[in-house]
Amino acid sequence: MSVEEAVDQSSGSGGISLAGRYNILPDKPLPDLDSLSAKAYLVEDDKSDDSFFALISDKLLPPRQDILLHMRTLEDPGIMKPIHWGGVFWPELQRRVFAAVFPLPAGGSLTPSLSVRIQPMREEVIIDQFVPPLIAIIKEFHLKNLAHRSIRPDNIYFGDAARHEVLLGECFIAPPGSENPVAFETIANSQSHPLGRSVGGYAEDLYALGVTLLFLLLGRLPGQNIEENDLIHMKIEQGSYNALAGKERVPRVIKELLRGILTDNEDERWPVEDIELWIDGKRGSPQQPNLPKRGRRPISIGENSYFTCRSLAHGLYIHRSEALEVIQDAEIENWIQRTVGDEEMAKSFVDVLSNIRFDVSDPNAADLTVSLISSSLDPEGPIRYKEFRAMPEGLGSYLAYLYSEPSGAQLFADTIFADITILVIESQFGAGGASLGMTKAIEHIRSTLKQTDFGGGIERCLYDMNPAMPCLSPLLKDYFVMDDEDILPAMEQVAAKSPETLPMDRHIAAFISARFKKDTNNLMKGLGNRDLPALVVLSLLRIYSIIQWRLGPKKLPNLCSWIGRLLGPVIDSYHGIPLRKKLHSQLQGTVVKGSLIEVLNLVDDPNHRREDETGFRNDLIEYASMNAEIAELALTSDGQSRESLKTANRISAGVSLFIAILIITMMIIVA
Repeated sequence: MSVEEAVDQSSGSGGISLAGRYNILPDKPLPDLDSLSAKAYLVEDDKSDDSFFALISDKLLPPRQDILLHMRTLEDPGIMKPIHWGGVFWPELQRRVFAAVFPLPAGGSLTPSLSVRIQPMREEVIIDQFVPPLIAIIKEFHLKNLAHRSIRPDNIYFGDAARHEVLLGECFIAPPGSENPVAFETIANSQSHPLGRSVGGYAEDLYALGVTLLFLLLGRLPGQNIEENDLIHMKIEQGSYNALAGKERVPRVIKELLRGILTDNEDERWPVEDIELWIDGKRGSPQQPNLPKRGRRPISIGENSYFTCRSLAHGLYIHRSEALEVIQDAEIENWIQRTVGDEEMAKSFVDVLSNIRFDVSDPNAADLTVSLISSSLDPEGPIRYKEFRAMPEGLGSYLAYLYSEPSGAQLFADTIFADITILVIESQFGAGGASLGMTKAIEHIRSTLKQTDFGGGIERCLYDMNPAMPCLSPLLKDYFVMDDEDILPAMEQVAAKSPETLPMDRHIAAFISARFKKDTNNLMKGLGNRDLPALVVLSLLRIYSIIQWRLGPKKLPNLCSWIGRLLGPVIDSYHGIPLRKKLHSQLQGTVVKGSLIEVLNLVDDPNHRREDETGFRNDLIEYASMNAEIAELALTSDGQSRESLKTANRISAGVSLFIAILIITMMIIVA
């Protein structure tokens, strides 16, 4: 259904409400406005007659929090800014999803898909209508230390029916660059998995702009019929401009701009200021690409030939089954040094190879060898290990993807603990502060992965590395709990179904630990001690009480009832039978108030604990004393010797010591 048809057919009837105002209409889809990560639907606003649409994402991937935090502060009118966003219940999926509402672009999209051909545009139209607004957006993002990372023709819209007002679409629903085809990504990012690409900066946005302008000029996607790995190979060997536009007829004026922003050396890529001068008519001679050193003859892997170190690195990785034999052949070293003429690269290759301790009994040895060699030949490339391929800045979003894949979590952990991760970081970021910070981050990830307690492990890494990641707990995954204030309202809805499980699991614990950190971390240790059920329930009650105290809501009757049903072991940890009966009788009346804090104060009152422990200790001491007297009387009446009496006293003292230790242990359990 087109935008115009959906607006005409809208009847003003109900919908799925966001923020109590925007009614998303599932029966009014707008496929021309879909993205790869989200479906578009018409939206009616209860408070205005303006036209809106919503993007609904069914992916359990984190939106870009860095962009969301700045969306309302962006001033450029050429960016399509969201009016509101959040979670909504989507009937088709029977769970909550992420939704964002935008003003409806009156002129629709430039193209619904990159596979669709459009009428090629004249260079003056491209230069006058498209370049200035897109450059202005890139510049504003750059000034805020942000990158759009979703600049492509199918993410360009028109704000007016005459299709003159260019609008750049959203960039926060999917991870950075993840929706871009290989053609729109720099060589390093194109070698990464789409969900493992770097956040990047304006250099990546300018590169994508160059490919977008080439699309407008040709009316089709450059390199459309070329397989991805072949296109990457061509970019490396020939340079991006030649690979994408070398065989096309490109007018001289725009060729200068394209060469300037499609150069593969980031330091040589035109900055925004040079492009603004170019827009103002200050033209120059087309810049020739600075291609990598190329060998006079290739290195072959199977039927594939490679002339540069970087393309060979890519080839070794994608042909891993054949790579080890090639690496162990001395031909590569000679080829780098003599044919390519790169002594520095040859030295790096030899250093890495000499430091590898290849153990044939280690099943990972071959993969690690290929990874280390590939990175030495292509220091700017991604972290590559087995099927893992991600830029250092893309580790968070890549983990979010891998976690849902079979064996993905193990692959992530194996890669983080391998030497390859630190090697790539140091080669890309040098020895300065950025490298040190990222290296510390990797060490922290490694430490967290080793933690087996609740609040640690791979789950904690997932939420630490993705601040906007929704909680993936089986209890909460249908509620799209993205923020800490959403935890208890969602748990209240879960509790209404009267579940019999514990209202806590590793995902919820990790999510809370990542969001609250010091407030709850110490309490997490008690959650994993299943041998002490009183400690487990008391720990989770304390954690949820802290959250309710800080964030509300004030009343959680269902959750209180759920936890109340589990509090038997906590109440039974008191020794006084009258006190137990009193707490059991008062519990139900406290639970219905909906305050976890009051429930905690009832079952874990320090005064009650102190009085109970004092009374119990006195009773035990009295009991031990009576036993000692009985033993003394028995021994005396039987005419036992004084030595036997001393023995009995020592036994009584031992019993008393054991009782004292027992008291201290129980005090620790309930503390």
